[in-house]
Amino acid sequence: MVDTTRARNMARLTQLLLGMERDLGIDDLSTVQKKIFYAATLLSEKSRHFETDEMRRHELLDGVSRSAFFRALKEVVGKGMLSHFGDSKRSCYTLEASNSSCSIHINNRPTPRSLS
Repeated sequence: MVDTTRARNMARLTQLLLGMERDLGIDDLSTVQKKIFYAATLLSEKSRHFETDEMRRHELLDGVSRSAFFRALKEVVGKGMLSHFGDSKRSCYTLEASNSSCSIHINNRPTPRSLS
């Protein structure tokens, strides 16, 4: 039997998350792209730079295949949400987000609200 109170709370949280994603301009990203963005955001709290392997091992990306991860990562980088740097042996990324509610800044360049 479903706990309707918990189900209602989950529905409200989902609605809140969707609104926040819309405000941030990431509502058009695929599920895997969002997971990469969220994992990168959490990793950037610990260190400004993080490696591909750190993102792949993040719990938000459990169950995402290697090919789906790299395909989505390429798209997220292409949208300017992550910056890639480093040599081919160790790929590193950086994410810089402003504290304002509706803009993302990558390397001090604002990106469009709709990141498409």
